[in-house]
Amino acid sequence: MEIIGVDIGFSANRRTSGVARLSGSNLVFDRTGSNWASRVAVIGDNIAEVTAMDGPLLGDSNCRKRVCETIFAMGAFSRRCKPGFSHVSGTGIMFRAAGEETGKQLTNITSGSDVASPFPRVWSTRNLVEAFPNAFLGVMIPDARFNSMPVHATYS
Repeated sequence: MEIIGVDIGFSANRRTSGVARLSGSNLVFDRTGSNWASRVAVIGDNIAEVTAMDGPLLGDSNCRKRVCETIFAMGAFSRRCKPGFSHVSGTGIMFRAAGEETGKQLTNITSGSDVASPFPRVWSTRNLVEAFPNAFLGVMIPDARFNSMPVHATYS
């Protein structure tokens, strides 16, 4: 199975995007720029069965405020996930534009064939899905462990 994952970065000058390709048991990954040339240099241009990206996939709806972002900003999610809103001016709109551009880049190397577990296709007829890894990780951590974590952690 061929799977691609992209963490969207939208800096014009720095390598703020993360890309990965899992092909059988072979995994390649690296930080790249947001342009297609730097991404394809790592993940190649072979067709993947499924591609997941950590960024907004709006499809034809181009909705103003996204329901999924609103849900992840409420209740327990608000402490564990903290997604940014993609409809707000500044970085939100820039993130939304980067998601659209990344979706366009990935469409040509993502299969449209049926997969074992069907899912709604938001972007096109391709197996391109939006991932929320911070939400997944946030809800997977047991309450006792999460509540014992330092409030202001620093990372090097």
